[in-house]
Amino acid sequence: MKTLKARFVFSVFFMFLPALFFSACISFPLQWYGAQSWSTSQDPRNLPSIRIAEVSADLTGVWTAVENEVAGLAPLVFWEQGFAAAGEEEAADYEADIRLREREFISGWKTRRSLAAEVRIWKAGERNGTNIPLAAGRVTTAGDESFSSSKTAGRMLALAAGKAAAALREGKEKK
Repeated sequence: MKTLKARFVFSVFFMFLPALFFSACISFPLQWYGAQSWSTSQDPRNLPSIRIAEVSADLTGVWTAVENEVAGLAPLVFWEQGFAAAGEEEAADYEADIRLREREFISGWKTRRSLAAEVRIWKAGERNGTNIPLAAGRVTTAGDESFSSSKTAGRMLALAAGKAAAALREGKEKK
C-alpha cells in the first residue's frame, strides 16, 4: 500500500513538473499603469503666479511630442510646488524655462542614455539671455531610460521643478 501511494505521488509530481517548468519560461505580457492626479483647496489668487515661458527638448529622435507633454504637465507640477499658472496675456510674478537634454553614449557593448531636466525661474520681465535666474533646479540620471517615457519625463520634471521652487523659497527667506 505504501509503495503504491509513493508511486502515485511520484508520478503526479513528474507529470506536473514539465508543465510548471514550461509555464515559468513563458513571459506573460504584463501591463503596468501609472496614475497621478492633482487637486487643491487653495485659492489660486493667493498663490504666486508663474508663466511657462519656454520648453525645449534636445533629444534623439522625435522631440516635439515630449515638449508638448512637458508643457502640458508643467502648470500642474508647479501647482504642487505652490504656484498658480499664468497664461500668455496674464500678469505673472515669475517666468520659468524648462530644458530637457538626452544624450546617448556607449558603455561597453551597450548604448546608454544620459538625461538632464533643468528648470530656471526668473522674476517676470527679467528673463533674457544675460540675466542669471533667481532660482534653478537640475536633475540628471544615466541608464536605459529615455524622455520618450512619460513616466521618466514627468518624474524628472517634478524633481527639477521641486529643486527650483525650493531654491526660490530659500532665496526669499535669506532676504
